Amino acid sequence: MKTTYELLYIVPGQFTDEEIVPIMEQIATILTETGAEVGRHENLGRIKMAYQIKKIRNGSYVLAYFTAEPAIITEIDRRFRLTDEILRHIICIPSKGAETRVYDITSYTAPLTDEGRSTRGPKRSSKKSEDKTTETAPAASEKAAPSVDPAVIDKKVDELLETDIVS
Repeated sequence: MKTTYELLYIVPGQFTDEEIVPIMEQIATILTETGAEVGRHENLGRIKMAYQIKKIRNGSYVLAYFTAEPAIITEIDRRFRLTDEILRHIICIPSKGAETRVYDITSYTAPLTDEGRSTRGPKRSSKKSEDKTTETAPAASEKAAPSVDPAVIDKKVDELLETDIVS
């Protein structure tokens, strides 16, 4: 029984969009040679990746859907690992409606940078954070809680350990 699979792979950023087309054809050839039937196959675009892969910072993401027997997935995976034009790939079973969905990819932005803060939207205010801002620190003249002598604590712990515990 043939199953539909989703393939997402990353091509290094050194390739232009025109140079990616033969790579996509090469991937389609690998799929058809192993007995799979290629459906949708599209270039999603080039973006900056969250981290470097093989010292490469940018990559083009390509998405493909194909149907194949589950037994040949390991062979397809092996052949993709041997392909130099692919940085990373993942093969999975897509969710319902994924094949017709339109995907828009965006570059990774670190959440703690100014750029990341501006792209993630305004800060959410919560009642707890507002309450914390209205509280003031205790004045230095106020007395702190009485300190407990460590020797007294040790003595009480020793007494508890020496007594027999009856169950």
